[in-house]
Amino acid sequence: MLVETAPGSAGVAGLVAGPAIYHLFQTYAQELHFLVHATLTFSLVLAVMGFITLVWPLSEPRRLPERTDLTLETAPVVKLAGLAVIAGVALFFLVFW
Repeated sequence: MLVETAPGSAGVAGLVAGPAIYHLFQTYAQELHFLVHATLTFSLVLAVMGFITLVWPLSEPRRLPERTDLTLETAPVVKLAGLAVIAGVALFFLVFW
């Protein structure tokens, strides 16, 4: 979440405006390169989303929920499996290079 006060309608508008704007470029500006189309589409979608956020921001910033009941520790067997994969890739490099 880059902008915590952006409403959900800004995201929906971006999802709808992106393909529509790109279609307009494909139809009416065929002489431009497709990377120019993509850049201008991205810029216009950001502008639409920014406008919606500036005009109708959320009254309170959105916060992500915190999960305190989870333990985020890596099991030893996972570390061994990761080392085995790295050793296997190194072995392939040694054998087939």
